[in-house]
Formats: sequence, structure tokens, C-alpha cells
Amino acid sequence: MSNNAPHRHHYVPRMVQRNFTNESGGLYFWRRGMNIGEVRITKPSNLFVEDHLYTIVDKNGARDARIASQADPMPDEMLVEFRNRGLVIYVAPSETSFILGDDMSGDALVSSRGGTTGARRVQFMPIAPDVAVGYCDTRGVHTDHLTAMDVRLMNEAMAKQSYLIAGRSKAQIASLSRIPYDPPEIMKGWFKSRHGADQ
Repeated sequence: MSNNAPHRHHYVPRMVQRNFTNESGGLYFWRRGMNIGEVRITKPSNLFVEDHLYTIVDKNGARDARIASQADPMPDEMLVEFRNRGLVIYVAPSETSFILGDDMSGDALVSSRGGTTGARRVQFMPIAPDVAVGYCDTRGVHTDHLTAMDVRLMNEAMAKQSYLIAGRSKAQIASLSRIPYDPPEIMKGWFKSRHGADQ
């Protein structure tokens, strides 16, 4: 394999990140370990990236980064599966915006549909500032128009489980930097090994 093979691999695809950029093409971000409210700006090429994340190393130590360069379109079978399982498109009100986290999907309690009392759990993945997708129990594709509070709760859930968050609003990212960290179980051991048990 060539030494010029790409080694910076994004675990949140740049094509998704670009949907969230501000007018200058940047993303505001905050990372655990930075001061609360200390928000910086950078380009998508610098966020949600790890060296050699998708590189395979054989028993002789040779690196093969071909997997990182494979970008096939989504197979038709996957689209059929989305429709069969039930796909929901969450739409944010115009005055709000979803954020990105290093775990691309989230799980949150939001208000009941129709303004009745109670709450419902949603699993979601933001794909644009005003759109997230998720599964629902009813076959087909459905649209769910959220309230501003629903979007805030979804963003808080994303911030709570993420080491790194990013979005198009500096004030929004600064506000969400105050959310305490509670990583998914799968990430707890990794986080301790990289940052010490005191974090």
C-alpha cells in the first residue's frame, strides 16, 4: 500500500458535517477538557477525525487503508429495510438547530405528539441542522414536526453522551458545553483509558 494513502479518517462523515457549517464554512465546536463555554471554530476536515481509524494492519504490521476509500451508494435493500421498519423524519422549527456529536445517534425523551401530557422516547441521528432521522414503530416514512423544546432536549441528549459536539451556533454550543458527560457504556472504558479515571 502506498505511503500516500489517506490516514485521517472521519467517523462523522464530512458530507454530513458540511450540512451544519455556518456562513463562513466553519463549525463551532467544544470538546470535553476545554473550559465550559470555550467554543472554537474550525473546518469539517478537522473534526470527528482519527488517524488510521479504518486502516487494517496485518500480522506483519503493513497498513491497508483501502476500506476508508470505499464509498458505495446505499444498497436498495437498505432503503427497503428503512421503509419496512418505519422511518421518521424529525423536522426542527426554523428558530432551532440540531447539533452533531461524536456518537452520531442519540436517544431522548421529548413531548408527546399533539400537545398532550406525557413524553415519548425517540432515537435519532441529525443529518442537517433542521432534520434528523430515526426509526418508528409504524411501517413507512413519516414526518414529525418538533417543538423548540424537543430539539433542545435532543441536543442535550447528544451533548450528554458526546466527548465532542459541533454546530452552526456559537451560543448554542457554549450553552450545551454545560451538560455533564455520561457516555454510552461502550465508550466508558475507552474514555478512562485515554483521559484517566478522574474524568
